[in-house]
Amino acid sequence: MNDLLDEFALLAAAVTPAHDAALTRRGVPETWLKGRTAPARYGVARGALTKDGWVSGPGHAHVFLPDPPLAEIGTPNWPTPELFDLVAFRPDQPGWWWVRNDSVLLNGVEVERAMFFEDPLIIHPDPLEWMKAAGKGVVILDWGAFLPLHVGGPSRLVCTTLPLAERLDWALRQPPRRFRIEVAEEGIAA
Repeated sequence: MNDLLDEFALLAAAVTPAHDAALTRRGVPETWLKGRTAPARYGVARGALTKDGWVSGPGHAHVFLPDPPLAEIGTPNWPTPELFDLVAFRPDQPGWWWVRNDSVLLNGVEVERAMFFEDPLIIHPDPLEWMKAAGKGVVILDWGAFLPLHVGGPSRLVCTTLPLAERLDWALRQPPRRFRIEVAEEGIAA
């Protein structure tokens, strides 16, 4: 277990039936939240998202999602050996989120699955929409990353909204970064 998994376990332990009910009212399937083989889907904590990141304490309830999502109980990937990141957002402001370790995608393992099975990669605009889709697909968390590297493998990308499709189309058409290549002078370490 890594530290993030321990931290997420504490956040997941704070989830109450009222939190589940609030999310189901927003369209998250109750069957996904409470499935028989479902591990903890999310955690909760009070605090605030600031320009400097997450600040725990008084404030609004925030949902924390593990990345990658925890594997279903009884599957070959269970128990999930390691978390790479935590994604926090407010359900009433799902378009603004925070990530602990700068992940580019929420549920990035879905890219490999889509490539292997030649399925379309579903892309959601925010973490709440991803939860409404029962954890299927991905969310682009870092639009500043070179996205062809992260989502360019599957043959079909399916965005769930037109504005998202337009933004992704623009991001994928941007030319690659240009680098200046030099040869180090002899005797100077590169």
